[in-house]
Amino acid sequence: MLARIAALIALAALSWATALYFDWPWWGAPAVFCAALAVWPLFGVARRALRAVRARAQLARLDGAKRLPADRDAPLRRVVARWRAALDALERAAPAPGLRGRPRDALPWYLVIGRAGAGKTTALARARIASPLRRARRDASLAPTEDCDWWCFDDAVVLDLAGRFAEPDATDDDRRAWGALLEQLGRARARRGINGVVVAIDAPRLVTADRDALTIDGCAVRERLEQLIRLFDRRFPVYVLVTQCDRLYGFDEWAAQLAPEQRERAFGYLGDHDADAFVARALEHVDARLAALRIALAARGEPPSPRALMLPHELARVRPALEAFARAAFGPNVYQETPYLRGLLFSSGRQAGGAPSLTLPDWLDAAPARTPGDAGLFLHDVFAHVLPGERDASRPVERPSRSRLTPRRLALAAWLFACVAAGLLMSASFVGDIRTVELIRRDYPAHPRFTGELAHDAATLARIGRVIADVERCDERRLVRRLARPIADATPVGRLEAQLKRRYIAHYRRVIEPAADRLLFGEPDGASGARAADDGDIAVRIRNLVRYVNLMQARRRGADRETLARMPAPALARERDGGGASRADGARSAGGMSDTGDSGDTSDRTGGLSALIGALAVDRIAWSAPDDATLAARIAAAQAQLERLAYRDPDGAWLLALPDASAPRDVTLADFWPAAAPRTPPPSRATRAFPPR
Repeated sequence: MLARIAALIALAALSWATALYFDWPWWGAPAVFCAALAVWPLFGVARRALRAVRARAQLARLDGAKRLPADRDAPLRRVVARWRAALDALERAAPAPGLRGRPRDALPWYLVIGRAGAGKTTALARARIASPLRRARRDASLAPTEDCDWWCFDDAVVLDLAGRFAEPDATDDDRRAWGALLEQLGRARARRGINGVVVAIDAPRLVTADRDALTIDGCAVRERLEQLIRLFDRRFPVYVLVTQCDRLYGFDEWAAQLAPEQRERAFGYLGDHDADAFVARALEHVDARLAALRIALAARGEPPSPRALMLPHELARVRPALEAFARAAFGPNVYQETPYLRGLLFSSGRQAGGAPSLTLPDWLDAAPARTPGDAGLFLHDVFAHVLPGERDASRPVERPSRSRLTPRRLALAAWLFACVAAGLLMSASFVGDIRTVELIRRDYPAHPRFTGELAHDAATLARIGRVIADVERCDERRLVRRLARPIADATPVGRLEAQLKRRYIAHYRRVIEPAADRLLFGEPDGASGARAADDGDIAVRIRNLVRYVNLMQARRRGADRETLARMPAPALARERDGGGASRADGARSAGGMSDTGDSGDTSDRTGGLSALIGALAVDRIAWSAPDDATLAARIAAAQAQLERLAYRDPDGAWLLALPDASAPRDVTLADFWPAAAPRTPPPSRATRAFPPR
């Protein structure tokens, strides 16, 4: 605990130091702190995932070292191959017009599990629902399910699992095959999971098996349900389907008195009660419904037969067996997740007659045997309407797995810290925007006036440039600008800054650029024949053109304003032109300055104007977009003018008049021979060698 507190304190100090180092506002320190706290849970999730991958790899190596013999591993490979073949066929199915996506992902998936011989395949085949991807005939014999049969209906995908997977005495091969099916199922439905499970149990089993056997059967089913719940981390609805109900006395006679469309409806109960009370509530509901139907039949003049009247009592006889099975399969305990028992349904897929009475076996004769019929009773709506209608009935688990819960909590904590960091960043951005807008409102001239006088207009534009530079400087200090420049440029303040820069460039091109070009680069070639005769003037013009081209090319390569400001800028020079006037005089006349006063004051003003014009030119280039077509055009024009000036004099005499701001260093013998450098003796020795007089 103390180590964590110390780590948090160190992280807070580091966040504060980071904000101070980058000159961020104080909002930046909490934002960095929360962002770091958001990254820490994500790092924990990644570390746990890496450990899980390493553990699985180690298990795979151990499994490879203890690989099964080929004859025992072949059935497992066949299970996987059949699964993949069926899944590929479902994947190739074209989506229907009203279906959102392919059937594999858009349709709900259901599993049917139960003991061997429970009638699962018969119930699916006699439900009279078309399965386009399954080739089967109605009069064909139904073979037992080998491992998994796919029934792809229009509204659902039902997987009929072999009975050996739900047997209490399943072999090791059966468990490995079940594990392989779980692995393939988890891959195919990793995101959506399954939508429900149908647990089939036949009525003869409820009648003949004792309470202990039914409890063992329920525990086997509970184990499979627990594995499915942990696989998808959700409690899907479970429906108990009592099959072969024709072996209950009076069931056939009762169904025979109903209309054909009524025999296709589901016969049972749907509820949300716990397992202890579910069976009792379900049978009470069924008894009440049967009583209402008896009254309705009697009112139509079709009184039910004596055998049909015994059906409620026969159902009551199987109630203890159903309760024992449901309590073992769906009851709560302290070790496993409680399944979501949703329904209890009764059906029959094949009727042969001959059912004895459980209530009065000595008084009532068994129902007469008859030719077996394949009319599915109360099955069609179970798979066509009941299951698809509750495709979204799953519930969250009550006791999440720690391996799943911990990453979720870490991810939630990371999300919360990220939200806090984003909120602080947005708050800091808002405060910065307010300050920027206030700065513009206070210092930016609303209606700048340009009189045509170069000195006045340059000073006015320089004031505008200082405001834009302050805005840009404040914007660069903001954390949002450093982290996400495109987002900062898209904000209203970012668009306002871009608009101010465009307006500055327009003012410069309209007011300053014509006069600045004449002063820095001279008149166009057609009007500068006489003035270009002086070598000093040509040298100044060439120097300014070279600097100007270098600035524009650097900007096109992405250089910012600070980089351009450190580069040499074009400047005026006091060189005499061919007409006898100096460049300073030309600047003074172009700037509208008075010709009175001493020459020193005039030189100072000319130097200030030169630096001001150079700074304005640098700002104009820096605030242009790197891909601005105007920059490319001016580079081409300046290079053409530079070429004409440089090669005008074949002798290159202008090189001698090229101005140099720095005085050259003396060339001595030490530059070529370091040993010739003068040596200075130590002060003490010099004092002893030459004592003062």
